[in-house]
Amino acid sequence: MEDHCAGIALVLKHGRLGETYNIGGGAEMANIDLIGLLCDELDRRFAADKSLAASFPRCPAASGGSTRKLITFVKDRPGHDRRYAICADKLAHELKFHAETVLADGLRRTVDWYLNNERWWRAIQTGAYRDWMKKQYGAALTGSNA
Repeated sequence: MEDHCAGIALVLKHGRLGETYNIGGGAEMANIDLIGLLCDELDRRFAADKSLAASFPRCPAASGGSTRKLITFVKDRPGHDRRYAICADKLAHELKFHAETVLADGLRRTVDWYLNNERWWRAIQTGAYRDWMKKQYGAALTGSNA
């Protein structure tokens, strides 16, 4: 997150007006490989912190399995999700931006954030935020017809 914010600040301060700059970490890989790294990080966490099994008993890692067994492929997007990539060369060349966070560290910190903010993401799972958005912004801005 810090890298992304630093990239935005750099563009705001030194970017050319009207130009578009992509901010990237330079760690391109296939989506399935990225998900594998995330699963491996979760598996390490469960192995190192036995209290996670009590909080997330349905997770395969809670009983010594691998979270990789949760990976599923959907039929309606064959091949579509092979990878997502951007070219951040303009930002690197024009404004000399390079991300400082390596992917493994970013994944570790992301997992930390979600483990430390369970209340926030559990609330999203209920869908209650949609009611709040509708109340605050109305159906037209939330894309809801109800």
